Amino acid sequence: MTRMLGALVLWWGLSGELSARVGFDVGTGAVDSLKVMEWVEAQDAKPADGWLRIRGLAQSEGGAMAREKDALRILRERGWRICALVEWDEASWAGGVRAGGGKRVAMDLRDVWARVRALGRDFAGCVDGWEIGNEPDISFLEENAETYVAYLKACRLGLRAGEREVEGASGAAESRARVVMAPLALPPGPYFERLWETGAGAATDGFNFHFYGYAEDFSGVYGQFRDAVERSAKTGGESAVEKAGRVSRELPVFLTEYGYGLLDGDAGRTEEGRERQARWFREVGAQLRELRPEGAMAFVLMPYLERGISEFGLLMDHANGGGTAAKGQRLRVSPALAWLLAEGAMDGENARSWRVAGDVDESAVVLDFVAGEGLEQRKSFLGYFARGATEGGRSSGVGEVVVYNFSEERVAGVLRLGAGLSSEGRGELAVTLEAGERRVVRVRAEVEAAAFRGVRSETVFSAGHDGARSVRARLITTWWPDPTMMAEEVVFDFSHEGKTADAVAERLLARWRASEEPGLQRQGRWLVSQGVTVAESAAKAAWTFKVDALPEEPGRPAMVELPLPESFVFEPGTLLEFSHRLAEGSAEAEAWFDVYFRTENGNLYQVWPRLQAAREWRGYAEAAENFTMAFFGRAKLPWRFAENRPVALVFFFRPEKLPAIFEIEDAAITRRVAE
Repeated sequence: MTRMLGALVLWWGLSGELSARVGFDVGTGAVDSLKVMEWVEAQDAKPADGWLRIRGLAQSEGGAMAREKDALRILRERGWRICALVEWDEASWAGGVRAGGGKRVAMDLRDVWARVRALGRDFAGCVDGWEIGNEPDISFLEENAETYVAYLKACRLGLRAGEREVEGASGAAESRARVVMAPLALPPGPYFERLWETGAGAATDGFNFHFYGYAEDFSGVYGQFRDAVERSAKTGGESAVEKAGRVSRELPVFLTEYGYGLLDGDAGRTEEGRERQARWFREVGAQLRELRPEGAMAFVLMPYLERGISEFGLLMDHANGGGTAAKGQRLRVSPALAWLLAEGAMDGENARSWRVAGDVDESAVVLDFVAGEGLEQRKSFLGYFARGATEGGRSSGVGEVVVYNFSEERVAGVLRLGAGLSSEGRGELAVTLEAGERRVVRVRAEVEAAAFRGVRSETVFSAGHDGARSVRARLITTWWPDPTMMAEEVVFDFSHEGKTADAVAERLLARWRASEEPGLQRQGRWLVSQGVTVAESAAKAAWTFKVDALPEEPGRPAMVELPLPESFVFEPGTLLEFSHRLAEGSAEAEAWFDVYFRTENGNLYQVWPRLQAAREWRGYAEAAENFTMAFFGRAKLPWRFAENRPVALVFFFRPEKLPAIFEIEDAAITRRVAE
């Protein structure tokens, strides 16, 4: 889940006579990658039909673009296949982006369409695939799922338009490239499900995800995603016309990053550390041979020390085995890279795709939503809080449903607004769009405020087809009432006696652990890793966690788990809430930590992003519906949090300096109701 700056990222694969695949994220641009791969090939290591991902294809004019295209041409002549990650800085969009900060896409998707149209035209015949964005389920994109899907569709349509310009001149379609969804950073969860039901699956030519967990859990995460794709395809909202015309297709599977994240900079300069890295790739590689995805790219070929902490590089600086991707450094092959080149190849002839329902969606109509006054975007809640005036027991806000027609023809149809939406009192509007038109429909969103529950809202644009209406575009989001205007009821306050969870504690202590997963020991009613002391104050409903040492297992945080009574439930519509801070006496002013629930099957569930404790008190409140699978727990089915039984409240503390003293107060499961 590490990143390097650049407008475009490439993956490329070597096509040879042998039918075997081994892949890498190179970590640099097209021109430099030529030099790197020439060096790798000089080591007598030439994987056949392998996939690689390279970064930094600059989007520039004139000579720079010509040099890039020359490099890509040479790579293709040597048999490499190339795919570019489409990603721009938010400051580059003349029409602006949504408020709220973080990584954003353009507010006006016509700007996106025009830009990717030029890419499709200018790089036709130079690339074989386009990767649309990166890890939208975590902080590499702050947009809601429905906005990412609209962006994905606009990119697909723009790329196809650019390719058609070249096809029209040549009379052939050989230049058409595969369009692939952004990779998921985390195992499947609510954000993935919303992506899929909104249409991401119909707009991609491959399923794409990343993996950075324990090696022993890789097949589990792979199986969870396969189950999620198949289940979501079966349960997504559809019209009768869609169901009648349903078909199925094969969806190839990509991992554009998979890597070992438990190697720090110091260990990266030792034989022991590099052997751990190699062992991880050997264990994951054995599973990849069985699962046979279309392309799996090891992260990362060039040396790369992320944030000065984690070394991901498979090539090592000749002087010390670590370092960064500085140009001109002398490189040597790590044990992990040596194994990947010699023995890491997979069967390239019989890659296993996943069968999914529905054909590719080439519709030129796209729906998006822009929040206005009274609506606050909340990504983890898959929608918006309505913070406007509350009248008649309903919270409200205003916004815009935006309808795009990216075709070259006029489109006429009906826009049916979803639950809670109206436009000047109407829930259905006739809409006619000229070619290339962007139509803004101003709407009011309302949601019942009697209790804190989300309302799923599906807006659909339909166009006539053979006497029936077939769905041409879908927008799905969720409206929530303003929780700050509601009274709080405590459902469960975590003050239970330890003996009520003794049986659960014994099961937690006895559960199977991965080879690099720390063991825990009892401390009162808590289970803790070595070096952690817990103090509780019943009077203040406060917990203090003093971290004096981290586990012996490399790269692992301090861990504490509170076993929960057999009767514990975390129902939809309730929230986990607490306040937190980093206490005086800590060596740092701020430090990161995570909160999870562990379920009976060993899975961990969290809500991204990671939390940062500071000297001042900060709050946390997330609904049960928001929790998604996390790495570094098990990866068992079922993957949905709601289908599992929580057995422990878990904290992972990640200070960079010791000691660290974390304080948690007023932890509770709460329900919000109208006052």
